[in-house]
Amino acid sequence: MKQSSVGACLACVLFLAGCTAEVDDSETASDSEALANEGTASPDAVKNHRLTCTGPHFIQSVPTGFFVSTEIGFPGNAAGMLRARATRVGSFERFFLCDDYHGGKAIKSIVNGAFVSTEIGFGGDYAGMMRARPGQATIGDWERFYLVGSYIISRASGAFVSAEYGYTGDYAGMLRARAAQAGPWEQWRIGNATWD
Repeated sequence: MKQSSVGACLACVLFLAGCTAEVDDSETASDSEALANEGTASPDAVKNHRLTCTGPHFIQSVPTGFFVSTEIGFPGNAAGMLRARATRVGSFERFFLCDDYHGGKAIKSIVNGAFVSTEIGFGGDYAGMMRARPGQATIGDWERFYLVGSYIISRASGAFVSAEYGYTGDYAGMLRARAAQAGPWEQWRIGNATWD
């Protein structure tokens, strides 16, 4: 799928859903980052440089009903890994969704304040792992995604985001941008979470 087609499709989905995004460049990046990083930002909109973020949101696996969690206690290259494993929404399951000027979205973990990356450099069973890397405060192609219907597509890899339900232990339900075609493991529901 061409990038312009995905962007046009995303615009149609957002229009039909009644979603709009406004970018206010009059705010400074430092003011915006202070709001976003304090964790006290309004759920209506958080401005962050050239991004307009809304939230909090949850991301839920359609086939299992599990909510996506940011694993902040994991060490090394697993720190901030995203897994579909929670049965309810808590602080690890809240995210901001941020519009950019390229027809995509950035996903920001609220619990650690980091943008979610697709780990293109990882190999084997970890290729395309999605994680909110500690300290990831900016976005590039690895942090951009397209939300089309019930699917999340990584801009960096062009692959659909999957939940790895065949994995066990600490890796069960790990999110990876690795699927060339969409199936049940690639279906997601994104909804509004509450602040509590």
